[in-house]
Amino acid sequence: LLTVLTGGVILVESPFSTMQLFGAYLIIDTFATICLATDLPTINTLKEPPPTENEHILTPAIWRNIIPQTLLQLFILGAFLIFGPTLLGKPQKGINENWSSENGTHKTLIFHTFIIMQLFSEINSRTICQLNIFASLFSNVIFCVGLACSFGIQVLLIQFGGSLMKCSPLTLAQHLICIMIGSLSLLFGIIFRMIPLSLFDSLKFKEAGESNPSQEEMKNEGDVGRLK
Repeated sequence: LLTVLTGGVILVESPFSTMQLFGAYLIIDTFATICLATDLPTINTLKEPPPTENEHILTPAIWRNIIPQTLLQLFILGAFLIFGPTLLGKPQKGINENWSSENGTHKTLIFHTFIIMQLFSEINSRTICQLNIFASLFSNVIFCVGLACSFGIQVLLIQFGGSLMKCSPLTLAQHLICIMIGSLSLLFGIIFRMIPLSLFDSLKFKEAGESNPSQEEMKNEGDVGRLK
């Protein structure tokens, strides 16, 4: 959503078409859900104590993965939006100009890079704190097959989507550029795990259904503490 908003400000129109967003959130996210839901827990996860009643779902470790990754992807896609036509030597589609295979290459590269970053983020999301994000990766066949299917569908949408998807066919070199840039999401995902969790301790918001303890509850807790 931030990318769409930024593109609307810079290009006066969304960098993604409606069908591109449909393909991204329906097809790619569906496979991502299947991949992550079938990933088996690690031994370290099984040894962790169960969450307490008042523990937040979005822990500081999760915020550490979300916030820096969001800023990284926003920076990369924003740079693509602004400097892409100059660096790649591809014309940028005008506001009132009809889409064509030639002027649609710029936004196709942005869309392709965005999806590649999400695929690499799936690997990052397998663990929260562990630095070795590839641990037991190939032990889950469903995860590997789902990731490969997501990438295969994405390539098909790019190469054969045409005017329906507003995607221009890319060359092998352009595909490799998108993969290399998208892989930064994987590399920085490891680096972000080294950020101290203390920086995200303050990000604890009241969740739905959570209420402040009443005076009676606080009094009862104090009585229990004195009995101990």
